[in-house]
Amino acid sequence: MHAAGAARHVAALVHATRAESLKRGVHVALVFQSFGRDFRIAMFADGNDDGIRSTDMAAGIDRQVSAWVLIGDQFPRAAFGIVPGVSDPDSGRC
Repeated sequence: MHAAGAARHVAALVHATRAESLKRGVHVALVFQSFGRDFRIAMFADGNDDGIRSTDMAAGIDRQVSAWVLIGDQFPRAAFGIVPGVSDPDSGRC
């Protein structure tokens, strides 16, 4: 039950991100960052037409447009992660 609620919440964030992109007329992305044993999620808007990039986020070019959300805060019994054996898309490591 908790996992289903967390999945619906993340799906709603995806829909809200699309709506934010349409409203702003720029690319908006959900950014996932590991945060201890949890993940945090926030929306960032593209500031220079090259997509949302970590370097642009750090430089303030791609702006954060929503507060960070911790899945564990709202769904304490749900865990968000990558299935063992699946490569991390950023590092390529399993």
